[in-house]
Amino acid sequence: LPQTTYFPRVPPSTLSFSQEPAPSPCVVDRARGCSKASLAPLSANFSACRAKFSTDTPFVTKAVIHMGIHKTGSTSVQEESRLKIDQLKEDGYDLPWDVCRNYGKKDQNHLLDNQLILTANQVNLATCFMNAASKPYFTRRYPCVPCLLLAGSEIAQRKRNVFISAEDFTLLDKDGLKVLFAYLSQWDDVTVIIYYRRYYSWLASNHNQKIKDRTLKDGAEKWDLTINDYIARHLSCDGTDYHCESYAYTYFVVKRVKNYFDNIVIMNMHDESKGESSESMFCHAIPDANQTCRAIRTAKKTSVTLNQRQELVYGDLVYGAIKAGLIEINMQDQLDDTIKAVQKYHEETLNLTSKDFKRACLDADQLALLWKKSLNFERALVELGMPSSGENALKADFDKLAKSTLCKLDVELTLQDEAWGSFFRALNDQKNK
Repeated sequence: LPQTTYFPRVPPSTLSFSQEPAPSPCVVDRARGCSKASLAPLSANFSACRAKFSTDTPFVTKAVIHMGIHKTGSTSVQEESRLKIDQLKEDGYDLPWDVCRNYGKKDQNHLLDNQLILTANQVNLATCFMNAASKPYFTRRYPCVPCLLLAGSEIAQRKRNVFISAEDFTLLDKDGLKVLFAYLSQWDDVTVIIYYRRYYSWLASNHNQKIKDRTLKDGAEKWDLTINDYIARHLSCDGTDYHCESYAYTYFVVKRVKNYFDNIVIMNMHDESKGESSESMFCHAIPDANQTCRAIRTAKKTSVTLNQRQELVYGDLVYGAIKAGLIEINMQDQLDDTIKAVQKYHEETLNLTSKDFKRACLDADQLALLWKKSLNFERALVELGMPSSGENALKADFDKLAKSTLCKLDVELTLQDEAWGSFFRALNDQKNK
């Protein structure tokens, strides 16, 4: 953010992008440092601005901010918010990306540079509250779109509720959260929704997401980063360094957010009584979204889970065979075809599944530490009001995954099997004919 960020509060009919928006009394001044003592005048500044444009109609406006976290069904929630946008409007909720896209595709002041970034994932709004100096790569990749800030203020001016979903709010530091607090004071009530996934399961899903799209051009960071190495890296994280993905884990996000927001709803994705992610969000987490909830439940049979986990073992085995000199691959289409051939041989010829591969699991000390962290995180969040699915269920799930998902493929031992050695050599000979 610049030293001073303006959130204009002007009627939509007078909002013109042919000139700089007129400054308004709604101002957040980063130069003041936004100490906790200065939050009250900041909030009062927005309240005064809101009162200037208010009507006599008594109505409590709501801002609902869904912060994810990553790998808890956020993509499905965002897609449903796009599909059910009419029902959300009936429930009194507007979305900044929807308002912003009506302003036009181009403008002289670059408030809206690219229509394609106006998606239900409001990452380009979340980055408006990030320090570009500390997160240069991220803010360059997902630049702040000022139009989204303006659209939010227009929604508040019209006394409408707002729903904003972006997992990358979890990356905000204390300064970013202070500015977000001031911006959201344009609404009467603010609800922050943060989802919970068991720590060990979240790490496994994050690892899969990180490397599932690897290609032949990718280096060791993707091909040699096993689940074992990934978990070992995170066991030493204390949640203070955003370079470590655990910075964006539920426990640490809640710990930062609760310093500025009182109404934090922690949703346990393992609580099956609330339904899948979209149903739990629109029927249990968001206040008064009755029409949207009804539409979600009606369409539930046709709902699709997005951003799903991908099986990695077949690619791991092929990569191991390349390193062992059993097969030579120089092009991406050759790699893709070989992975498909390996999967077909394993599942159709050998009549086995990916679970039947030999695996190398975490050692006893690593498992003990991972279990301790996972248990302590859940207990701490339950104390803050999150519904518990039971520690017995937690332990049973951990013990199951400790022998499967939390283990890497033992490539060396698998390739020692003569059947696999013969398979790769025959495949290589066939390719070279």
